[in-house]
Amino acid sequence: MKIENHDKNLDSVLVHKATPEYLQDLLKDKKQLQNFPNIFLHLEIILEKEITRVRERLFHLNESFRKSENELPEPAGNITTLQEKVFVPVKENPNYNFVGRLLGPRGLTAKQLEQDLECKIMVRGRGSLRDKKKVSYSL
Repeated sequence: MKIENHDKNLDSVLVHKATPEYLQDLLKDKKQLQNFPNIFLHLEIILEKEITRVRERLFHLNESFRKSENELPEPAGNITTLQEKVFVPVKENPNYNFVGRLLGPRGLTAKQLEQDLECKIMVRGRGSLRDKKKVSYSL
C-alpha cells in the first residue's frame, strides 16, 4: 500500500517535468548513454521508463494504444534470405589492404557495419580461412 502511495506522490511531484524540453534532454542522455553499451544497465532501464512516462504525459497515450502499437502482425509467406557477393578489386590495387580496412582493428569495423546494416558480413578468398579446402570451396 505504501508503494502505491509513494508512486502517486512521485507522479504528482514529477508532473511539472513532463515538458518537451525535459523529453529532449532525456533523449539526449539516452543517446550519450549508448556510447557505453552494457555498462550502466540499471540506468538504461530507469531512463527508458522515465522517457515512456514523460511521453505518456505529453501525448496522453492510453494503455490500449501502446499495446496495439507494439504488436506485430502474424508472419505470412516464405522466409527469404538475400545474399550478394561483392568482389574487391585487389588486382587493380595490389598495395591497398582491403581486408584490414574492411575488418578494422579486432573486427570492430565489420561488427559495426553488421549492426548498422543488420546483415552478416563474411570475408572470403585467399587467406580468409585456415582450411585451404574450404577456401577453394567458398570461391
